[in-house]
Amino acid sequence: MSLPPSPTRPSPGRRLRAAVAGAAMAALAGCAVNPATGGSQFTLVSPAQDAALGAREHPKVLAEYGGEYADPEVRALVDRVGRRIAAASARPDVDYTFTVLDSPIANAFALPGGYVYVTRGLLAIVGDEAELAAVLGHEIAHVAARHSAARATQSTIAQVALVGLAVVGLGPIAGQAAGTTAELLLKGYSRGHELEADAIGMRYLTAAGYDPWAVVDFLQTMQRDAELKAALAGRRPDSEQIGQWLSSHPQTEERVARASALARDAAAGAEGAAAGSERGRDAFLDAVDGMIFGDTAEQGFVRGRTFFHPVLGFRFDVPEGFRIVNGADQVIAAGPDGSAIIFDADRVPPVRDVADYLADDWGARMALGRVERIEVNGMPAATAVAEARLGGTPVDARLLAIRFGPDRIYRFVFATPKGLTGAMNLALRETSYSFRRLEPAETRDLAPLRIEVRTVRPGDTLESLAAGLPLEGMAVERLAVLNGIAPGTPLEPGRRIKLIR
Repeated sequence: MSLPPSPTRPSPGRRLRAAVAGAAMAALAGCAVNPATGGSQFTLVSPAQDAALGAREHPKVLAEYGGEYADPEVRALVDRVGRRIAAASARPDVDYTFTVLDSPIANAFALPGGYVYVTRGLLAIVGDEAELAAVLGHEIAHVAARHSAARATQSTIAQVALVGLAVVGLGPIAGQAAGTTAELLLKGYSRGHELEADAIGMRYLTAAGYDPWAVVDFLQTMQRDAELKAALAGRRPDSEQIGQWLSSHPQTEERVARASALARDAAAGAEGAAAGSERGRDAFLDAVDGMIFGDTAEQGFVRGRTFFHPVLGFRFDVPEGFRIVNGADQVIAAGPDGSAIIFDADRVPPVRDVADYLADDWGARMALGRVERIEVNGMPAATAVAEARLGGTPVDARLLAIRFGPDRIYRFVFATPKGLTGAMNLALRETSYSFRRLEPAETRDLAPLRIEVRTVRPGDTLESLAAGLPLEGMAVERLAVLNGIAPGTPLEPGRRIKLIR
């Protein structure tokens, strides 16, 4: 997790100016044949504006995702595969920029103008070059088909119709469209755009000589990864989005079926005459060998039942039977019988009393019991009980706010099912008082985990290899997902696989 940014005053919204009838919009806007789709495309945003928008938003993406991952071999791998796919695309003229983001979240996306991103968290579960090419091909397809421009145009037209205004010229409306695009950049595409990117990306993948079945393999791995993450967090499998890549339009089962049909057509049809079967597994594994896996010091480390944050300078323990999952904005520990601990942070002015903050700010919308002032390892704190709902189920909740620094408060929510609160009270109280500042000596041995590639030896099994990994909970299943291996599949001696060290 990371500390939330300081509150900022929202900037005033810009007005959309208009003076002629809506019919003039079509005459002034751009309408041309899109080389990626082969159809005519109506858009209010020019390719030059695409490039300018991507350049403007690129630094913001780097800041949001922890910056660019510095490993030169990993960066070279993504750049090489990305440029190979781009050269086979309908828009090789775009000045593409391929970036590996230093984030453990499995995600990939693209900005207008050819800015394509993949996280090291996604690279960790990619199996080979062909699967990476499948991901990049999908994102390049969004760029080539100019889906962001189409989405911004649709939004702008809707706004014009809503306020009953018209357009005086292309300049003002194009500026508004660009602003709308910036707001929508990282939101999900429509179902139609996602399916179109699947089909276009498959064409690019096969034209570049990669195995079209890599798309199907990767989608199935993402499905298993999503189910695993849901299980680790104590949620139902159907409550977890399919990673963040290809996450919601349409459901993954349908997408796998469509990808299988596309792969069969690509491999057997006229279009597939040039399709190759290259997977590039060894080259991929060589590049990711030694890559950081999971969290960095800036994000905090989970080690057994303890969460350490070397940069922010604190630690705490959770009770036996709880499993910690570190998220971007909060840490969640899932416990037995639907119990949970939710930990996050807030920025609060130094003059704000911690008890007043709990009662009037954080807990203002809850029916709180009496707020009690306490002290946690020398830090002023406050606690109160409330009734809440967790996943739709009524629970007893205890809120705990701890002032850690001049503008920083850390917060715990301890949620327990009705009837179990008394039995769990002591263990959760121990978690409250385990929160403390880190000593310098405690941070010396804290280092991120890394991927280690090794060759399977005779007698090796997923179970035997998982037993020696520093993974907490479902280690066998996690090792299988890491290597795209279906459950129950035996390991073949001589195969290279990814481990965690």
